[in-house]
Amino acid sequence: MKLTTKMIMILLVVVLSGCNGATDYVIPINSNLEFGRTNPSTYSINYRDDGQFVIEPTISEVNWDDSYVIAKREHNSDVEYWIIDLKDEVNYGPLSKEAYLKRKEKMNIEMELKSVDDIKP
Repeated sequence: MKLTTKMIMILLVVVLSGCNGATDYVIPINSNLEFGRTNPSTYSINYRDDGQFVIEPTISEVNWDDSYVIAKREHNSDVEYWIIDLKDEVNYGPLSKEAYLKRKEKMNIEMELKSVDDIKP
């Protein structure tokens, strides 16, 4: 009987760890925005009140501080860059890499993008 109980427990752990939602998380950016993972490969930035996308999936690199959010989004073969001014609530994007780098320099943003794998709750 003990072996059967152990087998059931192991099976439950395996099944539940593979379910959607088991690895989802949300990290607040500020009072209006959140960074979220809705499955192991889908990351987005959403409005906290209604969940609408600010930057649709899937974000591959991101970083933020009290003033700005910077992000790189890859969708199919397209690569887009985004800058969100948190104080003025202005979104710049989608941008090409060149336009992103120019805008980032103009706004004196010194932080660098980080892989979404490095962002944990």
